[in-house]
Amino acid sequence: MTIVQKYGGSSLADRVALRRVAEQVVAKHREGCRLVVVVSAMGKATDSLLQEAHQLVAEPPQRELDMLVTTGERICMALLCMAIADVGGRAVSLTGSQSGIITENAHQGARIVAIRPQRIQDVLDGGSIAVVAGYQGVSLNNEITTLGRGGSDTTAVALGAALQAARVEIFSDVDGVYSADPRVCPQARHLSAMSYQMMGKMAHFGAQVLHDQAVAFARRAGIALEAKHTGRPEGPSTRLDGGVRMPKDAVAVTNLREALWIFGGALDETLELMPKLLQAGLRLVATGGSSLLCAWDVAVGEEGTPRLAQLLGAPWRHRQISAVTLVGSWDMCRFLPAAQAALSRADIPLYAVWGEPEALTLAVPRTSGGRAAALLHALIPA
Repeated sequence: MTIVQKYGGSSLADRVALRRVAEQVVAKHREGCRLVVVVSAMGKATDSLLQEAHQLVAEPPQRELDMLVTTGERICMALLCMAIADVGGRAVSLTGSQSGIITENAHQGARIVAIRPQRIQDVLDGGSIAVVAGYQGVSLNNEITTLGRGGSDTTAVALGAALQAARVEIFSDVDGVYSADPRVCPQARHLSAMSYQMMGKMAHFGAQVLHDQAVAFARRAGIALEAKHTGRPEGPSTRLDGGVRMPKDAVAVTNLREALWIFGGALDETLELMPKLLQAGLRLVATGGSSLLCAWDVAVGEEGTPRLAQLLGAPWRHRQISAVTLVGSWDMCRFLPAAQAALSRADIPLYAVWGEPEALTLAVPRTSGGRAAALLHALIPA
């Protein structure tokens, strides 16, 4: 049986964490499974590398940014293999290109077009653990590329599909998916099972346990996902697979804490704006006419927002916000009057509203996102 495990940066933050993961991985391998471990960069290593680049030059070339930031995962995979060896296991580290992850010819957000995992298969056949650098691949013209937001999750799911794995386990510092972020909403309920559809919608609007691209990939490939806590692998978790059917009254709250509200242009100018958003490293989250909700799709330096203002030009304007979203199978518009009243009582301004099937999104000040999420969660029937 083949299992793919993915460990995020918070699970690999320092030497103590690396050794703990190494012991956990070796214990799992000794159960007799063929094990592939996908790793992110340690802690905030990617952010540090990007900050270094943007402090050096205002507009680093995207090719060189990809070359730079992919070192974070390579450092982590090598150190983890050393730790695995030290606790009595056998592991081989592989970059994205060595693992056969082929992407389109793009940088800072390339899409996977093929997986050729022969090198991984050879490692597994030899009885070792394959430790793979997440978030990266190689393009059709042999350039190092990165996969953008949630890239390590996408790597794990893509490899799970290519290797016909029994499941993909996503490890982080939380024990699965909740009806809201438990750090800002103590009343949030743990969800032991989720449908691909609802999890994908939650991830799209800011839930950080899993990323929407990875969920979509898993849904297409029919791969079972399980979100687990790194320190409690046998504890509570959240399972995603095609057999889960959510109750009709299931509702959750997400908070996209660092979003942008773009407005002020005419409706027919919106299509002309899209390439500029992509150029600035943004993704479109929601739209209502010419009122757009966007989020950074790739990490940017502190100068990202000023550069956006230059790209947009008149008459477009933008405001930094938090976007709080009610996600569920109900008609979300039924919540709108109660949501508006709750925010008004708490003196939280409401800037804009976007509605779509199974989602109602409200734009509030960036400093009020967590408080607004807790207020809206209180509106959900128990």
